[in-house]
Amino acid sequence: MFEKSWRLGDIPEDWKKANVTPIYKNGLKEDPGNYRPMSSITSVPGKVMERIPLRAITSQMKHVIGKSQHGFTKGKLCLTNPIAFYDKVIFSVDVGQVVDIVYLGFSKASNTVPHSLLLKASVNMGSLGYWNQIIVIMNMCLEEITNMNPENLCLKKNLLCPGSLLYIHL
Repeated sequence: MFEKSWRLGDIPEDWKKANVTPIYKNGLKEDPGNYRPMSSITSVPGKVMERIPLRAITSQMKHVIGKSQHGFTKGKLCLTNPIAFYDKVIFSVDVGQVVDIVYLGFSKASNTVPHSLLLKASVNMGSLGYWNQIIVIMNMCLEEITNMNPENLCLKKNLLCPGSLLYIHL
């Protein structure tokens, strides 16, 4: 089944299904912008299928992403970034170097990258070919609205679904 899906570039509908639950972040609970969609793919074959392009992408990106990258790299959580940064600053000060610091954070950056842009970048890098389309298809989510009026929550369908393996690692 996996091989057929790979060759034809087609995935069974049941493999694409995911539940999307709005998770409150902060601010007014009435504002849909204060929620982030969290998904979970409900099909085991879908989860297995998602790992195939993930391995290929991860393998290619190892050569592009710097060793200091934190947040979506294996073994480097978002929380380890400030610790590693602090260690480097303290060491530099201890050896008498002048340290200037500019620290930028991009709020919601990973939630605003359209699939079309990811596909274009991936094609330009020569990666995965037709599997780029499958990545998009596999990350189309079915909405599961919990304790909320569906009219108050807008999920952007052209974005990777948080909670999926590809979202976590891309």
